[in-house]
Amino acid sequence: MGFCMMKFMSIRQKFITNVMGMMAVIFLVVLVVITGMNVASAQKNLKKSEESVKNSLLARGRILVRNNSIALRMPASENGFSAVQQLVSKTVSGDEDIVRGIYMDADRRPWVNASSANVEGAPEGFDALSDSVDLWAAECKTDTVKVKSFVSKDLEASGSELLEFVAPVMDEDANILGHIRYAFSTASMKKALAETRADAATARNVMIGALVAIMLAALSAAYFLVKSLATKITKPIASLVQSAKVISQGDYSMDVKSESNDEIGKLAVDFDEMRKTIKKYTEHLQDLIDEKMQQVKDILNNIDQGLFTINFDGTVNEEYSARANEILKVGDVSTHNVYELLRLEENSKHAFDTWVELIRKKHDKQRWNKLEKLSPVRDMEFAASGDDRLEYVSVSYQKIYDKEGNLSKLMVLTLDETEKREKERMMKDERIRHENEMKTILGIANTPEDDLVTFIEDSETRLTRIKNEVEKHLEGVRKQRELHPEQEFVYDVSMDDVDAMYRDIHTIKGNGGSYGFDLLTEFAHRAEDALEELKTPFASRRDDNLGAIESNLVEMQKLMLEIRSKMSLIYGDEEAVFVRIPEENVEYLQSLANSVAESYRHNDVVSELQKVAEMLSWKPLKTLARKFQKIASTSANKLGKTIEFKYAHEARLYPERVLSELDEVLLHVIRNAVDHGIESDEVRAELLKPVGQIIMGVEFDQDKRVITIQDNGKGIDPEIIAQKAVEKGIITASEVDAMTISDKTNLIFANGFSTASEVSTISGRGVGMDIVKAKIEELHGVIEIASTVGVGTQFTITMPV
Repeated sequence: MGFCMMKFMSIRQKFITNVMGMMAVIFLVVLVVITGMNVASAQKNLKKSEESVKNSLLARGRILVRNNSIALRMPASENGFSAVQQLVSKTVSGDEDIVRGIYMDADRRPWVNASSANVEGAPEGFDALSDSVDLWAAECKTDTVKVKSFVSKDLEASGSELLEFVAPVMDEDANILGHIRYAFSTASMKKALAETRADAATARNVMIGALVAIMLAALSAAYFLVKSLATKITKPIASLVQSAKVISQGDYSMDVKSESNDEIGKLAVDFDEMRKTIKKYTEHLQDLIDEKMQQVKDILNNIDQGLFTINFDGTVNEEYSARANEILKVGDVSTHNVYELLRLEENSKHAFDTWVELIRKKHDKQRWNKLEKLSPVRDMEFAASGDDRLEYVSVSYQKIYDKEGNLSKLMVLTLDETEKREKERMMKDERIRHENEMKTILGIANTPEDDLVTFIEDSETRLTRIKNEVEKHLEGVRKQRELHPEQEFVYDVSMDDVDAMYRDIHTIKGNGGSYGFDLLTEFAHRAEDALEELKTPFASRRDDNLGAIESNLVEMQKLMLEIRSKMSLIYGDEEAVFVRIPEENVEYLQSLANSVAESYRHNDVVSELQKVAEMLSWKPLKTLARKFQKIASTSANKLGKTIEFKYAHEARLYPERVLSELDEVLLHVIRNAVDHGIESDEVRAELLKPVGQIIMGVEFDQDKRVITIQDNGKGIDPEIIAQKAVEKGIITASEVDAMTISDKTNLIFANGFSTASEVSTISGRGVGMDIVKAKIEELHGVIEIASTVGVGTQFTITMPV
């Protein structure tokens, strides 16, 4: 269509036009270059001529004035007015370039003032001359010739200027008698230069005319040569065009002959081969179609992908690959619509239709890979009937156009990913197992044996307690279902039971994380997720929730056995690991020391023995609190924060029981300090704050013990705490108005309060600080908060001894 709208021009005509145009451009460039060079040369010569003429005039003036100054010495010294006047007048009248000649004495009085209008040179008066040129001339005091250029009013219209030459006339004693002056006109010089310019322009024009004539003659000769050459070159093309015209009319019988040995000749040979091929195929077209269709069917029946095409109304066409039935687990793909094949629910159907409509509108305006990524179905996960195993299928799409180039349908390509996913899962599990094994070994190697023994005993006790609780509730679900088989019911697990299980799991998770047992922490986190579901009565079946908790507990118990096994490898057999001095033996020694002290109250040695026995089981704070330092470091690493965990009086000795019963409490407080208290490294850098610090301190006497956890983080903003509490429905906005700053800050101890935006293995479930306060109060203790926004927070726990 575009070709028909263009005006036809033969290749021969294009060849002649382009070649002649190219030659014309070349000739024009040559003409411009030669003309430019000629003009530049003429300008250079003209400048030389001007300088030569001017220098000649200057030399002539200087010589004349110098000779006259010498010749006038005698007449001037003897007051020979007539001789002076005769010399000057004769000089002026004898040279047409001299406009005037003046001789003035030392007082600037003119003796002679000769010009073309006053040939005799008689001055009009004998008063001293006083114009600017006269004053300038009188300034000439040395035996040299001076020159001054100026424009006379008489010559101003002609554009000529005057060159005034002056020299002093001196006697034999070098006394100035007067000044001889001659004014030369530059009119003759300018006339000579003008004639020179005219001659140069005439020569240039003659040269340009000659060049133009030569170029026109050359172009005329070239036209006839190019025309002849074009005819010779395009003759094979014309023959080929004629053959193509015959073939386009459906006549494949005429041979296409090659009439040259160049590319055109080769094209003619290839064209003739194409004619023969077309003739062959058109004679056996149906056989060829049947053969190609069979090839397509063979491909469809043997490719590993499930392939079928769909129309924009969701119907599926009859052509599809045999593998499609196997992958999609159907008998005949063509008897289903696309929604059934892709297992689409009602809301997904709408999303799929919207995407198909988007393709119809945007397929020619946006890249296909972008449109394809918007598809609501790119991966499928379903269970085949009669089989519990999940099938994984990836889905991709391609456009199909009709013969007019319009989008007519879509090709859907499915690929069975089940085996691949299973291998990936197995590899992932193996990698996780290997990584966990390495981390477990490192955690054991980097932790004192006593701490690990305490952790294992505590965790196993808690796991047993949780598992017994879960089994109790599973039995309750079973019995309730047996009693009411036909009724829908929701088995109720009390919040007290849920919170108790949560505290135990959360403690195991925190302790496991402090020692680097990440997989144990992960299973504990999953168990917490299942526990969360128990708080929502209608979210899911209770036996499903409890079963999920139980399966995670089983995995955690397996991991505890692995930890024991690794400890045996590192520290020796199990008996060696768990041989410790019982606390009652230490207490017995202390009791004996106290009894002796009662008998020998004033004996210093006995008193010292009693004191040493009392401190026998004491340890430095750094040793007692090592697990808390680890949990702080582990939590900070997971959050990408840099912190320092320090102790107040880390070398001071304390009884072990000063902290042991507060493990759960301190873990919560320290993890919250890392997560919520200490800012990120980037924020601290912007605020010019030093490295984040958590400082733990312990003081105790006979009546009480005080544990402090202090950080230099962002502090607690009571207004934000109150706002969050209102949003979570813990209090009302009206109640906030009546609260003090301390009341607002203490809202962090409310049940369900959390400022974390998402749940992680560190925090965010809204359970934690309420447990902290409940535990402390259970032990008859008190927890207090002191916080300054932007400076930091300190938790102070006061407990009875």
